[in-house]
Amino acid sequence: MKKNTTDKFLIGSWVSFYSFEKDSFQAQLDQMKKIGFNFNIFPMVFCGSMMEKEIWDKTEAEYAKRDMYYLMWGGMNGETVKDSAALAKDKAHCIGYHIVDEPSGEALPAVAKICKAFREEDSERYPFVNLFPCYAGEKLLGGTYLEHVSNFVREVGAENIEYLSHDFYACYEDRTDFGIFGDMEVMRKVALENGGLRTHAFPQSTAWKGMRMPDINDMRWNVYGYLAYGFKGLSWFNLVCPGSNDTEGEWFRESVIYRDGEIHDKKLFEDFIDLNHEIVALGDTLVKLDCLHAYHTKEGSKRVEMLPENWMLCPEKEADLIISHMVSRENGDTYIMLYNKDPKNEQTASVKIMEDSGIKSMTYLNPFTGNWEDVSIENGTLNESFRAGEGKLYRLNMTK
Repeated sequence: MKKNTTDKFLIGSWVSFYSFEKDSFQAQLDQMKKIGFNFNIFPMVFCGSMMEKEIWDKTEAEYAKRDMYYLMWGGMNGETVKDSAALAKDKAHCIGYHIVDEPSGEALPAVAKICKAFREEDSERYPFVNLFPCYAGEKLLGGTYLEHVSNFVREVGAENIEYLSHDFYACYEDRTDFGIFGDMEVMRKVALENGGLRTHAFPQSTAWKGMRMPDINDMRWNVYGYLAYGFKGLSWFNLVCPGSNDTEGEWFRESVIYRDGEIHDKKLFEDFIDLNHEIVALGDTLVKLDCLHAYHTKEGSKRVEMLPENWMLCPEKEADLIISHMVSRENGDTYIMLYNKDPKNEQTASVKIMEDSGIKSMTYLNPFTGNWEDVSIENGTLNESFRAGEGKLYRLNMTK
């Protein structure tokens, strides 16, 4: 099994900084740490090539103080590979190189060439590429999304990838796109089939043209969906509203923090902090698990796995859940995540433990305390209540 750059579950943002005239670099990192972040793709400013040693020495020092991680500027210019690798050398909190966002299918051979060049120059860090979602259409390589993601891994080589990353934005102004689960399934499947690659995605926390500003239920549904599919890293899109005004480009108009550093919805901001700390509390366990299956209990989502009949856990017919089957890489222990697929409504579900399941007992990882708690099973049934979009992680005590 290849060596990973960190044993932490990564959580951060795509656009993370506003003007340093408002708050200093250090103050904004302190705020991110309070929010629960431990990672930034762009560690000081959004995008752009920065090749000055002093900048990266300062970046390493500040991230090290806060036990946070970041990516070095990489890009698609092969002439800068050696320079970027030289800047990353001996920087313990630099875990990779940002290469490119959403490359087209026809660009994948060139992307693969750059990724391999970085690995040849620096065997300790991995190139980071973020892939299109399924709805990119003609920009994909292959007839299906599964083929596109598989082609990317084959071109680059699984040995040259740590985080297999994609984005899918589901919160439209007039609907929620449940097709996101089909893309999650592709990412889970390809990652597992290629030696258990870590998966990374971009939950939505911004409003732009055609897309609504997610509320806390939307955000919880988005992140716990990814957790249910075994993802090991999340970068919010975005902490800070992109752009310089509300009418340029894609018409970005709101995020958790506005581009001038102001927080328009303070209740949402506090709830956002709480949600991130839930993820942090679960992350130390989740990062060590492989998601073998993510079973849906009700029809409605395409390109997903349905729960087999008479599986070891059998929910009541009305339950709209994803039941994720996870296994520890360290000791083979079995874990289950139950996830409420409804982004708007609470749900109470009764899940029958099948007599031949081998399950003797269950414990629940409480993200609010960080403790494992015994679970009450009455007459062979687990009864649980879930907030909108909430997931719960259980460790199973199995007969040998």
